Amino acid sequence: MNYFITGCTGLVGSSIAREILDGGMGHVVALKRHSSSFENVQDIHEKIEWVEGDINCLEALSYGIDRSDYVIHAAAIVSFAKRDLAKMQRVNIEGTRNVVELARKANIKKLCHISSIAAIGEGHNSDESTMWDDLPHHSPYSLTKTLAEWEVWRAMEEGLNAVIVNPSAVIGKGNWNNSSLKMFQFIKEKNISHYPTGTFNFIDNRDLSTLCIELLHSDIYSERFIINGGSLKFKEVIEKVCLQFGKKAPKKPFTDGFLQTLLILEKLRSIFLNKKPMLSKSLLETLQRDVFYDSSKVKHLFNFTFRSFDETLDWALN
Repeated sequence: MNYFITGCTGLVGSSIAREILDGGMGHVVALKRHSSSFENVQDIHEKIEWVEGDINCLEALSYGIDRSDYVIHAAAIVSFAKRDLAKMQRVNIEGTRNVVELARKANIKKLCHISSIAAIGEGHNSDESTMWDDLPHHSPYSLTKTLAEWEVWRAMEEGLNAVIVNPSAVIGKGNWNNSSLKMFQFIKEKNISHYPTGTFNFIDNRDLSTLCIELLHSDIYSERFIINGGSLKFKEVIEKVCLQFGKKAPKKPFTDGFLQTLLILEKLRSIFLNKKPMLSKSLLETLQRDVFYDSSKVKHLFNFTFRSFDETLDWALN
């Protein structure tokens, strides 16, 4: 079998490619930009047939999709900054539209779209039926991932065989300057005095890859699946990471006044240093919310046991 992967040099796409290749499932064709780093695929990059182009290059996409039985669409830009909205619209929404349209016309066996829990509505215990709500605190990323999902649903109504997965924060081995792994770099470099009071939902990258492939090869179509390995308070998560780094854990919770001060200082830092802000209002609001994502649907379907946060953290940091 032939598999075409977008976002293959990223944390999720590289893990899925590795599982396909290590399992002898077939040939992997993958999209890469000219500037893409092979850091996450050092051990497998020579086994992959690379197609150079970005997610809006129809010629490159057509080359890969037309030669494939299955498509895994993992390419996306993750940002909580409003300044990145236009870029996320081009990649997350328009790029997804390009992929699903070409996949539908090529009559592939199946597509797996890697969405996010950011496209799931927020309830005390959110599941696949919890619809996204257009609330002011939603980030630009949340909006673009929701609209990207709509592109997939539309294509499925027009005949595309596909499934959607909604992973929580993905933890694994990879570049600490990207995605959820930025948390490790931040905690290692900074002396943190306060902790967020919200809930952290996580998934081990290996578990996510396995379930994506299981769903891709299943007879299930036109459904979405939350992929969440567990939920912990941020205080406990930060304490565990600090312990790994031999650092003191913060003792004070975030307060409204502290958050406002953080935002002002971060804005000043970005202006004077001409650097992209590391923090945003929507990100800090997200860190303060208690939202739980229920992945019992996929867990019961495959009788699957998720790895614990401790096991995932030991693997990711060692």
